[in-house]
Amino acid sequence: GSGELQELRVPLMGIAGCVANTRQMLNIKDAWSDSRFSNQTDLRTGYRTRTLLCAPLAGSTGKVIAVLQCVNKKGCESFTPEDEKMLFMVSCLLADLLQSVVAKSSLESFMTSDEIDSDVKDMFMEWNGQSLAEPQRVREVKQSVGITREFELLQDNEHMRSLRRWDFDTGMMLEEPTKQNACMRAFFVYFGLLNAFGIDPSGLDSFVTALRGRYSKSAAYHNWEHAFTTLHATFLLLDSWALCCCLPMEDMLALLIAAIGHDVEHPGYTNTFLVNTRHHLALRYNDLSVLESHHASTTCTLISSDRRVLDTLPAETMKRVRLVIVTSILGTDMVKHQDIIAKMESSKTDLPQVRREGQRLKADDAMQLGTAILHCADLVHPALPWSIHRARSQLIATEFLQQFTEETELGLPTLPFMGKDPNSLQQLAPIQVGFIQFVAAPLWTALNFFGGEEKLEIVKENIDTNRSAWQQLAEGKAITNDQPFQNPHNSDMCDEEDDRRKS
Repeated sequence: GSGELQELRVPLMGIAGCVANTRQMLNIKDAWSDSRFSNQTDLRTGYRTRTLLCAPLAGSTGKVIAVLQCVNKKGCESFTPEDEKMLFMVSCLLADLLQSVVAKSSLESFMTSDEIDSDVKDMFMEWNGQSLAEPQRVREVKQSVGITREFELLQDNEHMRSLRRWDFDTGMMLEEPTKQNACMRAFFVYFGLLNAFGIDPSGLDSFVTALRGRYSKSAAYHNWEHAFTTLHATFLLLDSWALCCCLPMEDMLALLIAAIGHDVEHPGYTNTFLVNTRHHLALRYNDLSVLESHHASTTCTLISSDRRVLDTLPAETMKRVRLVIVTSILGTDMVKHQDIIAKMESSKTDLPQVRREGQRLKADDAMQLGTAILHCADLVHPALPWSIHRARSQLIATEFLQQFTEETELGLPTLPFMGKDPNSLQQLAPIQVGFIQFVAAPLWTALNFFGGEEKLEIVKENIDTNRSAWQQLAEGKAITNDQPFQNPHNSDMCDEEDDRRKS
């Protein structure tokens, strides 16, 4: 009667508890006659609950972080299906808002925590497009229409079986360009993409050769080996138990091409360095996703310059392919990292249902998944065997040290985590623990959640194994190179599950 609002805290039990545990909306027409309803609050306050409409709000891990209740519809009526639709829309909006508030408060707590290494904080802020130092100016699927004979031959090929394993060492292919091209072509053939779109294999080889020639010969990490590794990881994810046959064929084609070109002409320096030194690329792309914009532009320019690559595609298909290439490559900018995670964690897409029904995702959902796949593939090394992951981490540290040295000479702001000795595993260890714990693990956890049914759980376990190895090194303990590693399931497991379901 007074118009004042008062807070009322309700225990997670009764109807609210049921909704939180089942993650299903409930429409109760007579609360007191429902056995799940707890009338303790009514008895304590004198309020009489008659009708209830209750919806869950899913948070960042897919778990319910809140429950939204509408009590006693006006006019003593029951809540209608239209009310349910309205509450569902409101709950989705509130869940996204809470997601963003939680993420912001988590970042603030992370940055103010005394328990987080300062180098890890610097790394995290750098990759989120923020700087702790004041900027200074320089001193001036398989083909849905049927499995081709070529695909069947690949299935029987021992080398193809090796390529479908996560422990395949892509570094072995670097010395033989002919084998590299054959492997890359095999990824496209495996999904039936060359036949489906009438692509000339020699045109694809020519495009790959042209891209390879544009990758840096001096960058320690962002070189052709990294491009091949990212392509291989993209292939593995498209072939995985979790994501097989979910993307449209044209998106799969675009994603494989994007993986090859995602770091073309990378100089081995970060976007921040290019902006601070007024590099010509920073000036060309207005300081926005400088490297990623250049990688996407160069890749698309090379496609246009060789008509044998994608000239057979219809205009609308080519438009979609180019859009996926550009969007997914821009998504590899670490500034987009948290946004990609948040979108996967709050997505309403039901991938298990998509897999069960044998459908392909629609354009917007496919774009979201494709962008996440390439970003994960770009950061795949923590999910690889320890010996490969450790070596790649040292190569990244080598690039960082070179940039740190040049920044020091130019009087530019520096980040201490970039100045570590790449040959000292104990120096790198605390940074790598932080990188895996706060960057890599949340990304792969989100992809596992997005894929549904814990089908990438083994990948998460491999990442945690590598984190544990770095933790032991940080504590001064010695470890061996033969750390435990499990090969995640590929789409054969998905096929076997389908067969069992049909029998």
